[in-house]
Amino acid sequence: MRVATSTMADHGPTISPDGAKDRISSGRTGIEQIWVAGSDGSNPGKLTFFESGLCATSPSFSPDGKSIAF
Repeated sequence: MRVATSTMADHGPTISPDGAKDRISSGRTGIEQIWVAGSDGSNPGKLTFFESGLCATSPSFSPDGKSIAF
């Protein structure tokens, strides 16, 4: 599994049930956010836009891979 690269801390990669996407938690913007990228690390996209604090730990894909709970 290749996770989108960053100079900030990325952690907790999780692959979606269909194997198409990776989910990571990252502080790459200075504030902990949830990101999703293709399983090859392509097209990283930030899903959350918190202004402060940390997102909940261990975000997880739903069984159908369409949602992320955190």
